[in-house]
Amino acid sequence: MKKIFFAILCAGAVISCAKDEVITAEKEAITFENAFVDNATKAAYDGSYNNSGNFTEFQVYATISGTGTGEGSANIFNGERVVKGVSLGQGVNWSYATANTQYWIPGNDYQFRAIADGNVPSVTEVVTDAYGMATAINLLDASAQKDILTAQHDVSNYTKPQSGTPAPVAFTFAHVLSKAKFTVKNTISTDNGYSYKVTNLVINDLAKNGVYTITDGATGTWAATATPEVYDLSFGDVTVEGKADEATATVADIKFNASAESNFDRLLIPGTQTLNITFSYGLYKDEVLIDTQDKEITAAVELDAAKAYNFVISLGNPGDAIQFDVHTVTDWVKDHAGNNPGINM
Repeated sequence: MKKIFFAILCAGAVISCAKDEVITAEKEAITFENAFVDNATKAAYDGSYNNSGNFTEFQVYATISGTGTGEGSANIFNGERVVKGVSLGQGVNWSYATANTQYWIPGNDYQFRAIADGNVPSVTEVVTDAYGMATAINLLDASAQKDILTAQHDVSNYTKPQSGTPAPVAFTFAHVLSKAKFTVKNTISTDNGYSYKVTNLVINDLAKNGVYTITDGATGTWAATATPEVYDLSFGDVTVEGKADEATATVADIKFNASAESNFDRLLIPGTQTLNITFSYGLYKDEVLIDTQDKEITAAVELDAAKAYNFVISLGNPGDAIQFDVHTVTDWVKDHAGNNPGINM
């Protein structure tokens, strides 16, 4: 075992308005649409949200603020569930989970923040201010492997469109956790029949809880909690490509100059982390197991939110090369008399 290398592998709606147009409340309903998960770093076999169908619900926090003298701010949504495919008359694809329609009021400012997996009991909780706006997310149990997404959409001085109904509030969601996987490479110097099988990849003593403070734009910063906890995060085995779950996965036989990935990708709390990585490997010679080892690596890394990391473990020559030398060549042994034996005919 030599080294470990690390490779680091929303939208605002423009509203055309006419201030002098009189509208009714029914046509002013606030709707939600076009929810999109920014998932450019998606990898296989993980639990993170993506656009292929597993993102079906989020919660909205919103305020309305008057812009005139003496006008203030009020809450209009405080964790409102917005669900895909539910038709309550608001939006084509996304609607309130309950009949709690709110309205666009001309001349007012609006701020919307959306969070996915924000209020999961015992896993996450959302902190709100006096106006019901989400200000932070307390991640209580990162071991649950729940993806967390945030988005923001602001509307200043809302005015009614010249025709049609107001545009839905369009969110582009971003991940606030980091994601990681492992790749193991066989870097033995020559193709001489040796291969590796790696199992039970674990990062030990990872941060289990943290606080994500949201700032304008739905970006934010992570900090440790006052009472930090740790847990061990399993990445499973290094498996044959194309096996979609642990039950059907086959441990990969990593031959000369080849590589294979861990069976799972995992979500981590961003920030400075000291990774204590343990795993086991079997060394094979011509398909015969000849050695087993348990290994441990410690490395400090800086993890950024919304980035996916590939931790590459290079397994090189399994030991010192066997070498040969000529110490001496013995002389020929003569007969006991020191003479060449005669040949009698």
